[in-house]
Amino acid sequence: MTDNGQAITKDELAEAQAAAERFLTSIDKGDHHEVWEHFSEQARAYVLNRAVDRGMAFDLMSALRQGTASEEDLDTYYQELLEGLRRDLRAVEISRMTYEAKPEPESTTRQVRVTYLLEMDVAIGNQRPSIPAGSVIMTPEDGRWKVDRLIPRPG
Repeated sequence: MTDNGQAITKDELAEAQAAAERFLTSIDKGDHHEVWEHFSEQARAYVLNRAVDRGMAFDLMSALRQGTASEEDLDTYYQELLEGLRRDLRAVEISRMTYEAKPEPESTTRQVRVTYLLEMDVAIGNQRPSIPAGSVIMTPEDGRWKVDRLIPRPG
């Protein structure tokens, strides 16, 4: 339950999990436009500010944020963002992931942590254990679950 008293339902957990899975699949497939569509406004602001910190022109960042950038600039930025995300996930075989969604306990807003788990090659008994590989923090925005943060490591 969040601090504002609104419990996250099982259906919402399932929706957040499915959205996180689509996000990671879009990274795997290289669909940089779809990757951008999965980001919340907060996440978009964060990655654009990081780009400015790393040398992007402020005017370009403003145009990207306001939706007035040229198609060429959008494509270039989205492709660079995708390459960075792929670097973060280079040790993760997305096609082998399973997912587990839980309400984010420390959040004062309605957030869900979707942990992506790597299924092991070896079975223990009749089960194939899974280990956490990282997680995605999801938040509802405009009627959809969006990515607030990608945490490309366990924990």
